[in-house]
Amino acid sequence: MANELISVLLPNFNGSAHLKETIESVLCQTYENLELIVIDDGSTDSSPQIIRSMREKDGRVRPVFLDKNRHICYALNRGLKEAKGRFIARIDCGDQFYPDKLALQMEYLLQHPECGACFTLVDLIDGKGTVINDKEKIVYQRYQQPNRTQTQWLYYFIHCGNCLAHPSVVFPKSIIDRVGPYDMAMMQGEDFDLWMRIALEAPLHIIEKPLLACLWDTGNPDKISDEAKDSNMTRFFNIRVEAVEKLFDHITDQQLIRFFQQEFRNSGSSSPLELECEKGFLLLNCFQDCPYFHYLGFKRLARVVNQPGGVELLEDKFGFSLHDLYALNMEHMYFDSVAFNDQAQKNQELASLKRQLEDQARQRQHEAALRTNENALLQNTIIAKNHELAAIRESTSWRVTAPIRKLRSRSPERRPVIYFVPSSDYGNLGDHKIMMEIRHFFRCYFPKFEVREISCRHYEEKRQELLCQVQNGDILAAPGGGSIGDVYLPYGEKYMRDMIQCFPNNQIIIFPQSLFYTKSELGEAERKNTAAIFDSHPDLTLALRDQNAYQEAKKMFRRTKLMLIPDIVLFSDPYLTKAPRSETGLLMIRSDGETSHPQGWNQELEEICGKYAKKIISTDTQKNYFIDLENRETEVNAVLEQISASKFLVTDRLHGMIFAAITSTPCVAFDNVYGKVFAQYQWIRDLPYLEIAESPEQLSDKLDRVLKAQTPVYTRKPLEDKYSELANAFRV
Repeated sequence: MANELISVLLPNFNGSAHLKETIESVLCQTYENLELIVIDDGSTDSSPQIIRSMREKDGRVRPVFLDKNRHICYALNRGLKEAKGRFIARIDCGDQFYPDKLALQMEYLLQHPECGACFTLVDLIDGKGTVINDKEKIVYQRYQQPNRTQTQWLYYFIHCGNCLAHPSVVFPKSIIDRVGPYDMAMMQGEDFDLWMRIALEAPLHIIEKPLLACLWDTGNPDKISDEAKDSNMTRFFNIRVEAVEKLFDHITDQQLIRFFQQEFRNSGSSSPLELECEKGFLLLNCFQDCPYFHYLGFKRLARVVNQPGGVELLEDKFGFSLHDLYALNMEHMYFDSVAFNDQAQKNQELASLKRQLEDQARQRQHEAALRTNENALLQNTIIAKNHELAAIRESTSWRVTAPIRKLRSRSPERRPVIYFVPSSDYGNLGDHKIMMEIRHFFRCYFPKFEVREISCRHYEEKRQELLCQVQNGDILAAPGGGSIGDVYLPYGEKYMRDMIQCFPNNQIIIFPQSLFYTKSELGEAERKNTAAIFDSHPDLTLALRDQNAYQEAKKMFRRTKLMLIPDIVLFSDPYLTKAPRSETGLLMIRSDGETSHPQGWNQELEEICGKYAKKIISTDTQKNYFIDLENRETEVNAVLEQISASKFLVTDRLHGMIFAAITSTPCVAFDNVYGKVFAQYQWIRDLPYLEIAESPEQLSDKLDRVLKAQTPVYTRKPLEDKYSELANAFRV
């Protein structure tokens, strides 16, 4: 290993309680060629004496005493100026390096000179040095991140915020010459801003091993200056907004196209004004934890409409009008009291959940009583819904419109209607393809049916109208997918439950679904709630899309009619591009809670795939914006076209595998945490160009097989009997 000098920066403000242990952990590194620059930020405790004492013991300690407290960015930038090393490391007072931390990071950095910053995993410790990973699970899990590509890191940063431990980093000093030092306007989140700037220029890497003990002192969340928690939270949100906005202010057109083109609304955007539009749309929904914070996107699009031709460009190429822009003004776009209270409520909910986990033993003693109360509440809810429906049907407006409804019901011209609740309008293209194929299904089997969709976003406002519109003989239905379970309860099943309770006299059919409840008290409670509500309906049919879900449903429901039907997207006609397949391989790998794979496996997959294609592109069926009905087909066909024109696809997304099936694209699929990918594969296992793999070690062999296999045009004929069985469930 080349013996390069590392400059370790340790900013300190009144940290005397832990300062000596932190310094000693640096000086005891197996990598000895280092200097420890301790920047004392105007401490008023015994820190200066401790620093001078450690300097006398080891000449590698270099004190820098500032005459007044100016906070962390000023201290760190002063440290950067003082640094003599080619590489920069960071540590905070109270943290401790494990002995081989710097050695392992230097080994990687010297072997990968293109790397812009190297991080490690961390353990959390309290003020006594005790590891508290289990006690602080939420914080600990946030720092347990997999390796990602530059594109994936940028997406994570702008959508989810920071997840990299600042004191774990080592980076070449030259990267600061390229991206600039710490932003002096930031007292908190300064590292988040720096990571985004570095990710634009160079790859980031995580050593997937805990090499740092990070002091998690809930009484002092900022180790440079002690601040109140609420003001820290407010400040960090403001800084996060500022950092993301700054990223899009300084990103070049080439970088925007390189890293974000796959999320463009118009994939051909290239002019400066078109790219400014794309920035606006990217920023509209950039904060996943604040989905209604649209201010950054609104501000960017407001600039566009004031440019010559901006209004017309947005209308012609993006389907976005001035009315759409004005509608954004009706929402809370700032971190005002309403948004703050909402965040405070979420914090209270998290604290409540933490207390529940800590008190599990006590709660189990009351489990029987809790279940009794839940069932009683459920029965009361059903009674209330029935009273609500009865009140509507006894209202004056209902009686006045009775003759009209009677004429409609007698009119031979009225087509039977099927209402879908809730239809997708969020960014999951798999769910949008489900609705496309449901419409295809009705065109084939029931061409006289009128299909109406009520989207998730509009359900509450359309609910009263729906109660008045639905007539005897109409059918209500829920799209297929993975909506039944406690994981996605707020986004799908809650609307199904309401529909089932409000329409006891109409046939209800739920298209092929997965079913998954976590093994927790919450999961068990919601499982019982679902069973009670579904079984309360006299004419409900539930289709399950795999054998696992079907067997679980048989245990769960007593009255609900059950069917085993493949995912409705397999009802699709074949999708074939006219263009020849390229030499590009696609990676479509989840980064959410459904992934079942270890950290760092994305990079491993990319390296393996790189042996089989000239270029590897990461893509996804999950978009970060709402997709309305009129844009659905364009968005879905764009990803189908991308897959169809590619040499192969490696994915752990269920609909990624199915999209490969209907485009006849060679594909290797990994399972997700719920097992739904492998379960669905059983329906299409005879397709020679599809294989499943359980680990990256199997990927090369599987790719060899699918790339040599024949790729016949997809046909749903082997599944036709199952779809006919589903059609027969409709009473028409």
